[in-house]
Amino acid sequence: MKEPRSYYGASALRAWWSGYRDRRAGRSHQANARWGWLRAPGGRGPALWVQATGEADDVLLAAELTRAIREKRLDLRVILTFERDYPELLDPRIGGLKGVGYGFGPCDHPRAIRRTLARLDPLRTMTIGRGPAANLARQSAARQLPAVVIAGDPATDFLPMPLEAVYPVDERQARRWRQLGAEAAQVQAPVDFLTLLTTAQVDPNFRRLICGNAELDLWWLHGVPAMQAQHWVAAWRAAGLDRAGVLFLGLEGHLAGQAWPALSAWTREPVPAGSVLLVDEAKWLPAIAAASTGAHLSRAGRGVAWQAMVGGKPVSVADAGQYPVSHLQDAPDALAVLPDAPAVMQAWQSYLENPIRARLLGDAARRFFWEERRKAQARLPELLQRVFDW
Repeated sequence: MKEPRSYYGASALRAWWSGYRDRRAGRSHQANARWGWLRAPGGRGPALWVQATGEADDVLLAAELTRAIREKRLDLRVILTFERDYPELLDPRIGGLKGVGYGFGPCDHPRAIRRTLARLDPLRTMTIGRGPAANLARQSAARQLPAVVIAGDPATDFLPMPLEAVYPVDERQARRWRQLGAEAAQVQAPVDFLTLLTTAQVDPNFRRLICGNAELDLWWLHGVPAMQAQHWVAAWRAAGLDRAGVLFLGLEGHLAGQAWPALSAWTREPVPAGSVLLVDEAKWLPAIAAASTGAHLSRAGRGVAWQAMVGGKPVSVADAGQYPVSHLQDAPDALAVLPDAPAVMQAWQSYLENPIRARLLGDAARRFFWEERRKAQARLPELLQRVFDW
């Protein structure tokens, strides 16, 4: 049986097996949490259980909302659980924050959920990245425990729990909740609070440090499967873009061997034309997005897509249905759909041949981002006021 150690479904056998492997690897805290052995922060105030998925975007959003909620309502104890740990995202934001606890969460087995709810006794649940799973939904209904859902599709095909509010990221997501029977007042207008966490102001020195005195074009490929990396780099060189360009390559998966230097090891010295640099740390993405001549997202979450768009340069994706919200499919000027390496290289060459067109594409992407961010800025106070009124 080969189940990932992050298994968080409802199967007792699979959850037990994942816990067994965790204990053997010294991760007993994760194994215990998977079965609901959680503890709320000290204090007498009511508790809010915030449940995130294992995706970095969801954990980041959950951490920022946890901090904002605590600032809005100091008597509320907040317990944030997740399915994958990101210390670099969590610790700087909520580490040491009074009244806040965070760690791995329970699987959706009835016993684990029952134990979690008994130990935390939350006033509300807030799920980020998806709706409550089946057993959490059932037990929430039995306890009359209201749920708030942010940026998540329904996790079940029924709607038994008391649903207080859903904040969908797009109309497609909103429609799914309405189809399950959610009332119009429960499903809020689409908004993506993740746009508020996108770095919009970037130090302009990155391009100068990379290029030195040379006039180079910087290209960014993100989310390329590791096994296809050589193919994409070969296509970039075959298109002649390496003669006066540098390629930033973000991979999905592990690359055997060290074919290209990592950006984390860059010594802040100019690099020659034709260089390929592996983007191995997310902290570089805002600077790359702002400095690039063009960007293509083979696979990426919403956070990376928003970061690419705010850079103000032409952005393309392999599938418009995923980046970052459904109504982008009706905005081809903001996000082009390019299915393979030849199409991407042809588009990149066109940006060099027609820089005015490239600038218009980049401006369209940036405008779309700011429109979405303004919606989020207007709606966040409403969400926090909802918490305050509980």
